[in-house]
Amino acid sequence: MGGLFSTLNTGNLGLQAQQAALNVTSHNVANANTDGYTRERADLAAVGSTNVSIDDSSRIKIGTGVTITDITRIRDTLLDYQVRNATTANSTVTTTSNYLSQIQDIMNEPSNTGLSSLIGSFFSDWSSVSNDATTGSSARTTVVEQTKTLTDALNNIYTQLQNLKTSTQTAIQNQVLDVNTKLNSLDSTNQKIMDIKSSGAEPNDLLDTRDLLLDQLSQSFNVGTASGSLEGITVTTAVASASGAAAVQANLVVPTDTASENRLAYISDIQATGTAGSYQITYYKNGDVSSASNKVTLNVTGVSTDELKNLQENRVLLTNKDGVAVGSDGTTAFADGSDISNLASLSPTDGVFSGLTQTQQSIDTEIDKLNSVAKAIALTVNTVESGTDNASPFFVNASAATYTTDTSGNSILDLAYTANLTSNEEGITAGNISINKELLDNPNKIEAGKNNTSGSGDGTRALAISQLANLKLDIQDIPANANRNYFSTTTDSNGITTVASSSNGQTVSNYYTNEITSLAQKTSAAKQNATTQAGLLNSITQTRTSVSGVSTDEEMTNLIQYNHAYQANAKIISTVDSLLDVVINGLKK
Repeated sequence: MGGLFSTLNTGNLGLQAQQAALNVTSHNVANANTDGYTRERADLAAVGSTNVSIDDSSRIKIGTGVTITDITRIRDTLLDYQVRNATTANSTVTTTSNYLSQIQDIMNEPSNTGLSSLIGSFFSDWSSVSNDATTGSSARTTVVEQTKTLTDALNNIYTQLQNLKTSTQTAIQNQVLDVNTKLNSLDSTNQKIMDIKSSGAEPNDLLDTRDLLLDQLSQSFNVGTASGSLEGITVTTAVASASGAAAVQANLVVPTDTASENRLAYISDIQATGTAGSYQITYYKNGDVSSASNKVTLNVTGVSTDELKNLQENRVLLTNKDGVAVGSDGTTAFADGSDISNLASLSPTDGVFSGLTQTQQSIDTEIDKLNSVAKAIALTVNTVESGTDNASPFFVNASAATYTTDTSGNSILDLAYTANLTSNEEGITAGNISINKELLDNPNKIEAGKNNTSGSGDGTRALAISQLANLKLDIQDIPANANRNYFSTTTDSNGITTVASSSNGQTVSNYYTNEITSLAQKTSAAKQNATTQAGLLNSITQTRTSVSGVSTDEEMTNLIQYNHAYQANAKIISTVDSLLDVVINGLKK
């Protein structure tokens, strides 16, 4: 009797084990298209054997069935590491490529309406004025109109670049908000995993959720993980002081003492305080700008030009969970008014954050180059057309220039501008360069002749301006505070005071063309890098999917296998039942 009941129990264990394996297979198939799901496997093991007597002198060991030892996630941590690294790298180049393409679209080169063409037409039209400088000539009107078109183009490109920069800063703010949300989810999931593990259960689905969050987080920046007890993990990333000191690891998620975790904050504004090297930083806790209660201001000192630029382009601070900015060690609260070297800033080398920082650097470079072009044109033309001491310049700083009107309704540049001409010219950028409205309203005021007066002339001054097209200048070295006195002057063959050539310089057209060529090369390289990285990421992801993903063909094979085993165990139980019936009914007789 004991033998039959033992066999019955063995069949029952087999039935239960195959049922569990079928349940795992069903779970896999159900989640075949679930993002982040990891294939599971039912691990079966034989139950210990028991001694059975054959006769009075012989005993043998017979197995007593099967049991489920574990439901294992099929996961390769090395592949996870490789996928996340590839994801971070891909996010960098994709972000950079997308924004560089937008910059290239803004520059609109080469085209008939691009700045290169407009610069050439501008100087060419001055040549036309030199051939016909008479009062009321169409050449005068044309050069004024062409100048307006040129300055409008400079203003427009500058504005579009500034708008794109604002867009990248908004993207940074959104990234900060999104990352903090993911970190909070990671923290919560991490704690649930450890709680379930401590109860003796397996938190497989929560482990999938956590791995998916880590995959998503790796799009933003480099993520480091370290395993602890009860399947808990620590998540870290590199931070450095805002002055660029060596990076340390910030603890974004920890298994214990979660109050010590770090979060990110978004810098919305940086303002000079009036004291050299001192600035007031305004940031929002967690990047949440929707509530004024999240707004925090702090003061930093010892800020160099490069450190200020780094803050403006990075815009991400490290804080504790309460939103208090921390020092460069990643833990100690930053003391208001301290040196910037004590302030912790996110310093990713890859990821969306890195791509956005690089984008802002590229935009700043283009704006600086554009400003240099605007200054070179404005200051050289002003030097020739207006003279080094003439208070009525051809180009003006539109943000500072004000006008009155004469009895005919024509504009007259206000004396407040001309009285402070040097500083106003120093403020000329691509964003505010403009033709003097006096000339726009009355082209006859253009000084085209040698006599340095408005109206008709012999055209020699206009000729000198047209020849500026071939003048070599140290454009790349023009400081932001330069005015027309920045350039050395000389007298040409017609007795006109003009700008002296620089043997190591470039013409305005060549300088701008070289910059456009450089931008095109960078954009092309970025696109190629993005294509390469996307291919690499896809390859590694497919490798991981082949290991951890669900293959419906394989699961169908398992389903057949487990189903047959289930039926076989059911047959064993049925057979034992029949035998027991024979024995029991035999006893009745």
